[in-house]
Amino acid sequence: MLLRILGMMPLDVPCVLAGGGSHVRERCSFGLGPSVFSLPAPPRRRFPSSASVLPLGIVSARRLVWKTYSEVKNPDKPLLLEMYGKYRSESEKKAKEAENLATVLEPHSDAFVVASYETSENYLPPGDFKREKYASVTEWYWVPRQDVGSGKFVVKKLKKPKADAPIKTVLEFLKKQSGADLDISSLTAKFEES
Repeated sequence: MLLRILGMMPLDVPCVLAGGGSHVRERCSFGLGPSVFSLPAPPRRRFPSSASVLPLGIVSARRLVWKTYSEVKNPDKPLLLEMYGKYRSESEKKAKEAENLATVLEPHSDAFVVASYETSENYLPPGDFKREKYASVTEWYWVPRQDVGSGKFVVKKLKKPKADAPIKTVLEFLKKQSGADLDISSLTAKFEES
């Protein structure tokens, strides 16, 4: 059939010689059949604009990975860091809680950043955080801006409870560590609404 298109084979030669089967032979005996270019184009997919993908006012927790670990070691702004294992209980619910917390704290984004770091797929240097290697719990840390000249990495860990702290406790820890004037009750109410 390709030879017929290129004009190298006469039209009266059966399509079987050109590699076509019996179902093609009927169409080829009357000519080349419909052209591929005469078929209508498939419908175009309309992709949503970026404004419709993320509604205004929605802020997510910054997800850090090993490639961006320098942002943990030397942050531009202090970090409220959620460190978790991939196989923690109710993982999707807790990830949504971190996103909602970042949304609630968005008015204070010039003072600190809410971030998360998943430890089961990303390398965690053993000396930086005191965390079990394959822990599947959520721990919260305060990572202040580090002094450029000091070689010591300073972090504060939420100790009570050590793992899977409720958001109200995380907000109290944040208020204590950041020194920001946070209204815990109104932030908790906004968090529960979202």
